[in-house]
Amino acid sequence: MNGNSSEPSIAAIVGNLIAWPVRQLHDEQRLVGVPGWRIAVRRFDVRDRAALAETWRAVAEAAESGREAPALVFRVDGGEWRAIWPAALQLFEQRRRVWAQYEWTIEAALPVWAAVTRHIEPLDEAGDAGMVDAEEWLQ
Repeated sequence: MNGNSSEPSIAAIVGNLIAWPVRQLHDEQRLVGVPGWRIAVRRFDVRDRAALAETWRAVAEAAESGREAPALVFRVDGGEWRAIWPAALQLFEQRRRVWAQYEWTIEAALPVWAAVTRHIEPLDEAGDAGMVDAEEWLQ
């Protein structure tokens, strides 16, 4: 997946940022080793929002079936690695059904996503990410 043999692998970059032993699957399209996350890796020739949105929908749907939080780590040729993840993970009230909607995502530099990843608990069996019941929280 490296365009340049001297370039560190995306698994090494992500692993260093989040301090987890991350590895890239042999198909080079997915990173594993981050509990609770399904991380897809893609490269694009040009910055094409339609292609990003289509890829995001597929990543979100795959994460839903595995009860994981989706993330798309991507790079446009010649650019820096970036990440897209669901805004719902930053919201008090989360709804998995909006995860597949590209409009409900956050896009940022890879170190920003890594910081978020280190502070979000993995999803529980109900599909919640460390959420507190609103009634309990307000008491």
